[in-house]
Amino acid sequence: MMICEIQEYEGEVYAVHSSHNYTTPTGSELWWKLATSTGIYDVGAQAIYDSGLGVFRVDYNGISERSRVVHCANPRRDAQADRVIEFGVPPPKTRLDTRWRDGRWEKRYATGWR
Repeated sequence: MMICEIQEYEGEVYAVHSSHNYTTPTGSELWWKLATSTGIYDVGAQAIYDSGLGVFRVDYNGISERSRVVHCANPRRDAQADRVIEFGVPPPKTRLDTRWRDGRWEKRYATGWR
């Protein structure tokens, strides 16, 4: 399962999953269009994606007790994301040496990398 966030783009409702690459300082956002109209779900609400079923469970207006199952606009189990946005993860502003390791930036202190 994958935790997503509800976002609105050009009048459509999407479930968005953001992740970082573990080997390089890059990341991506995957956007799936939901088969619903805008105004039903709060922007920023969480959705849980079950890839085995190809559906999202979304809280209705922020109330988890009223969660419902929502299908993608393109309901296939192997559905690819409608939008993919690649981005770089800049290093932290520091005078210390930095390196990318296991999906995050580390700083080198006198006692070692942290």
